[in-house]
Parts: sequence; C-alpha cells; structure tokens
Amino acid sequence: MRQRATLLLFLSLLLPGGLNAQDRSVPDWLQPVVTRIAALQASDVPAERWQGAELSLALGVQADGQRLTDADALTPVFLDAWQAAPAHRFHRHRLLRLCQGTLTCGDPVGRNLGLPTAAPTGAGLLPALLEAQRADDQDNGEGAWQAVQVAWRLEEVGMATQQLRAAAERQPFGDGTRRLLAMQLQALAGVSLSDTPLEEADRSPRQIVEDALLGSLEERTLWDFAGIALCGQAQHSATCRRLATQMTASGDLGLQELALRLVPADPDAQRALDWLQWQQLSARRRGLPAGYLQRAAREGTTAAISRLLQENGLPLTPPAGWSPDTAP
Repeated sequence: MRQRATLLLFLSLLLPGGLNAQDRSVPDWLQPVVTRIAALQASDVPAERWQGAELSLALGVQADGQRLTDADALTPVFLDAWQAAPAHRFHRHRLLRLCQGTLTCGDPVGRNLGLPTAAPTGAGLLPALLEAQRADDQDNGEGAWQAVQVAWRLEEVGMATQQLRAAAERQPFGDGTRRLLAMQLQALAGVSLSDTPLEEADRSPRQIVEDALLGSLEERTLWDFAGIALCGQAQHSATCRRLATQMTASGDLGLQELALRLVPADPDAQRALDWLQWQQLSARRRGLPAGYLQRAAREGTTAAISRLLQENGLPLTPPAGWSPDTAP
C-alpha cells in the first residue's frame, strides 16, 4: 500500500502517455528538481537533508533521478536528520505522522537510534517519539494530535485520551501544513521551472510540480481515525467541540474537513467546504496560478482558494442546487 501510494504521487507528474512502465527515469524537465534534491540530501545541514527527503517523498523521485517506488528508501535520510536535531518539534511531528503508514519505522531504525531492536511495527521508535511528545508540554496542538494517533496504535488509550485533551487546550492548528509547504517551496527556491505549458500536458512544469506538492498533503481523515474514534465517545464531546472549533479556524481545508468528523454532522458546513475543495481541485487541473502555493504556505489553503475565487469573480459559497455529485 505504501509503495502504491508513493508511485501514484509520482504518476501525477507524468505526461499523458507517460513513461514506459519499465523506465524508472524522470522527465528531462524535472532534472533541475532532481539536482536540488540530491544536493539537499547530501548537505551537512540536517534541516536541508530533511527538506531533500520531503521533496523526494512529495514528488516521488529519488536523488539519483529514478522514480521513488518505496518511501522507506527515505527512512535513513529522515532519521539521520532527526537524530542530528532531536529537539526539532516540526520534525518530530512529521515523524509521528510518517510512521503511521508512509514509513515502516521498524528494524533497523531502532538500532540506528540506539533503541531496543524495533519490531516491524516500529516498537522502538514510536514509543520514543510518543514519550518525547508527552514530555513536551509547551508544544502546540498539532503535535499533541499526532500523538493521539500513535498512542492509539500502541494501544495506550490513556495516553491517547491525555493527548486529545492537550490538543484541545493548545494552539495553533494548521501550522503543520503551512510549514510543510513553506519548507518545500524554500527547498525549490532558485530552481528553474518553465511556465510554458508542455504540449502533452497542457500545464507547465511549474504547475505540475506545484500540483504534486499540494496533492502530497495527505487526506487528513485517512490517518486520523484514532482521534475520530475517540470523538465518537460521549465523554469526549466537549473536548472534541473545542478541537473542531480550532481546526475550523485553522485556514486549512484538510483540517476543516477533519473538524466535521469530530462533531455531529453539519450538512451546510460540509456543502460549503465541498465547494472550496472542488474549486481548488479544479484549479489544480487547470494549472495553479503563480503565487498560489506561496499564499497557501503563508495563510493556509482556505485563504488561497478564497482569494482565487474572488479574483475570478466566483462566489465563496456554493450556488443553490450545487453539490459535488452534480459538478462537472
């Protein structure tokens, strides 16, 4: 499943007709990005090595210019960068996230960290990450929310409940998505990507790469089932209402979708969010305008699509009778 997800991300970069299934090389126009990925992953600066791994994961390409067909090939890069700066909160949040399905985080990761030998489920790494998160009572809600999912996976229900309360008491939410986009854009700074549409794709190299970066922000409700399950229990209703309020105000479309899963159904709010999500998907298909991703990194994906709708004279709320099922 992990390999398939990574390959699908890469396939979003390919032109219609694509590459031969046996050809693992990337298109020529993507070579400047490959060169940057290789330079970042070879850097002496841990944060830059992390940037290189994030770019490689988002775009589905390796530093050697081949397709990335197994995300676990990046595990040593992520772990090496994290070991060099273990107090880096954002890196810890991302590892908590990635270890839930993108990376196995198993043996030999435990030995690399000086932890007991890890089982295939990551028995050494995940408890260490979780303990570091629990001990950091000054961290934000995003980190605590990631810890909920990991604690649930490790069958530590008490820890999951404690971190759920911590997530509701802390802010900000949405910071993680903006930081990830900002990191990816910083990693690409100075890389030359043409704005001339490719004949086979009707989009430019810049638009294809930016679409892949935006698409790499995984579906929140896919991995957050633990928090959703806890919020289905009556004793957590007040906590989850606070969480949903914070997530709704985050400016992040993915978190706003998640917020609607934590509280009783609200058809009007769901329909309004469906409209914004559909409009962003349509913009990606056409080719994102220059500056869109930069705005999303600064202000959030909700602000970015709202501004684009305003600039194009389109309403911010769905017209009467509109639904995703009837949209073209």
